[in-house]
Amino acid sequence: MKTTLFALTALCLAPAAVAQHVKVNSLGLQPGNPTRLWVCNRDNDSVSVINLTTNAVVAQIPVGVDPRTIAFSTDGTRAFVTNKRGNIQRDANEITGFPAGAQPGTVSVINTSTMAVQTTLAGAGVEPYGVAMAPNGKYFVVGAHRSSTLHFYDAATLVEVARLDYPADLSKITAPLTMADVDANRDGIPDLGSPRGFTIWSDSSKLVVTHHKSPYLSVVNVALNA
Repeated sequence: MKTTLFALTALCLAPAAVAQHVKVNSLGLQPGNPTRLWVCNRDNDSVSVINLTTNAVVAQIPVGVDPRTIAFSTDGTRAFVTNKRGNIQRDANEITGFPAGAQPGTVSVINTSTMAVQTTLAGAGVEPYGVAMAPNGKYFVVGAHRSSTLHFYDAATLVEVARLDYPADLSKITAPLTMADVDANRDGIPDLGSPRGFTIWSDSSKLVVTHHKSPYLSVVNVALNA
């Protein structure tokens, strides 16, 4: 297994002592309200909220197209949902054409009290897949599958503060990288293309990222910098 290190600087990120790491998931318990289970529904573009005491669905919240994963702010007041196709319907493609204002990936920010979408973040890469909140509660990360990017957002302001572009195009390798760096086992698949799931260190200083069709993991070093 190869471990690749990247340096990244984010804004206003102070570490905190938290006992466990955080990983990407398609469902989750709401912090501060463990009887509420939130579930991404890919087929009808919604998020269900289930009361685990009664097993009843208390809300079904419309989000973007093809919601994949969900994360919460540490105080449980917001839920973040990646919409893999953004506002582009499933039957649209390069051949049929895309509508005006097409966004190929978004993040729905839900107010957990009103159980309604508060705002939608565009520009989260192409086909975002994973999202997770750092254990220190200062930032959350979105991994975009198709654009092979990681996007780091300030959890309070929802502003993107950093971005990491993986070397994922074998036809466009820029110096000082070589083919041996980008495709070490020469299988024709970029070693670090298409980020999927990831987990964040308990001290919020690192991410470990899986890559679709690749046998490699990458370790991303997040420099916590005020």
